[in-house]
Amino acid sequence: MYKTKFKLFNFVLAILLFLPIFSFGQFGGDLPTDEELNLPHYYYSSPIRPLFSTGFLESELLIDKISDKVKDEALKAGDAFRLDRLFFKADSDEIQSISFTMLNELAQAIKERDDIKKIEIGGFTNGLPPTNYCDQLSEARAEQVYEYLISKNVDADRLAYKGYGKRQPIAGDKTPEGRQLNQRVEIKILDLD
Repeated sequence: MYKTKFKLFNFVLAILLFLPIFSFGQFGGDLPTDEELNLPHYYYSSPIRPLFSTGFLESELLIDKISDKVKDEALKAGDAFRLDRLFFKADSDEIQSISFTMLNELAQAIKERDDIKKIEIGGFTNGLPPTNYCDQLSEARAEQVYEYLISKNVDADRLAYKGYGKRQPIAGDKTPEGRQLNQRVEIKILDLD
């Protein structure tokens, strides 16, 4: 009996230890491409964030810096970027402090690119809550990013924000992974010299 319990304990422990490792990466190719969704050209810098904490900052190891994307010479009007290292408290527009490094990099990169005349900060939600709630939350989150960038001396005339709610999903809402993809904030280049 003792050996059976010990084996079961080891099996459960192995699953708990290795499960976060398997949560990295694209989910088996079952997610549609941008072309299949008929979306504009998007740059996604990383695999989906893992659903479980792995004990290290995956944002530092797996996700390209947003500042590199903004500084890219091939940047053109209409390009959009997901802010992968942006985290809010649940059901809130309060930006978590872990996001400040990425937002500071973004602010600096925007200030260095005088040719970027207008950027839209777009907030998106998953499709589960009611439409009014999604519209309010997505706009409030986009506005918080807008206000943060202004606080870092990005010219307000170069920024705009908009909440899209649940109207532009990029994945299905039936799985946690799909909902996580849909809950996002993006920046879109509206005007570029």
